[in-house]
Amino acid sequence: MSRIYSEKCVIDSCLNANFSIGDLIRIPDKHGNYWLILNLQKTTN
Repeated sequence: MSRIYSEKCVIDSCLNANFSIGDLIRIPDKHGNYWLILNLQKTTN
């Protein structure tokens, strides 16, 4: 089962978990939504 989240929610969650986003790819689907593929890198503090 898939869940649909807003792009902003996903990106904010990744950033709050100390990940930086290298690449972001959007792949549209037949329902007018899209798959969001992120290249995440763990940031060190």
